[in-house]
Amino acid sequence: MRMAAICAQEADQAAAKKLSYAEYLLKLCEAELAYRQQRTIEGRIQAAKFPFLRTLEQYRFELQPKLDERPVRELFTLSFIEQKTGALFCGPSGTGKTHLVVALGLAAIQGGYRVKFVRANDMVQELYASLADGSFKRRLANYLRPELLLVDEFGHVLWGRERAALFFEVISKRYEKGALVMTSNRDLAEWERVFDDSTLASATLDRVFHMCKVFLTSGESYRLKSRKAREA
Repeated sequence: MRMAAICAQEADQAAAKKLSYAEYLLKLCEAELAYRQQRTIEGRIQAAKFPFLRTLEQYRFELQPKLDERPVRELFTLSFIEQKTGALFCGPSGTGKTHLVVALGLAAIQGGYRVKFVRANDMVQELYASLADGSFKRRLANYLRPELLLVDEFGHVLWGRERAALFFEVISKRYEKGALVMTSNRDLAEWERVFDDSTLASATLDRVFHMCKVFLTSGESYRLKSRKAREA
């Protein structure tokens, strides 16, 4: 609803309730503040670049019996953002990792934080391309500025050392300076394969493990289950 319509609505309600002019002005100020807050939230959701919108209430914990619900819900208090720590969700594709990350990002925006969502390989490829056109510092800043960075699908693509170093650059620059939440479909023991460099892999793991609490998902892909159910 636009502000002009809100003003008209408040005027009608003030007349119906026979409010004083001072009471009407107070209601109008409250309505304008709520309007501006909602516009800010909507703008930050758009800027975050989520692939879809999901909430914690929509997540089906019963499909992940090995995932401890209590510490997951504790993340939604958002205290980890102020502590500049985070979470790492590891498990097979299609087991709800991205759902939880998006839900956490939405909760953070509603809590007043700036959030950015990106797939790991998209981020690395953007930074790699920026080395050629001189925009590296500006593009890197886009991943350092938000209070919460959400990095999805780490490990889907294997990188050479140069691209792996760019991923490490983001992690190291955010280390203890900004909150981080990641997802990966790779076992932690396989991370060295992604980096093609044991030193980079070790340095990245060291920072991620120090910052992030690890959550493990398991089981068959929800998407595959749904397709099988439709075809049955």
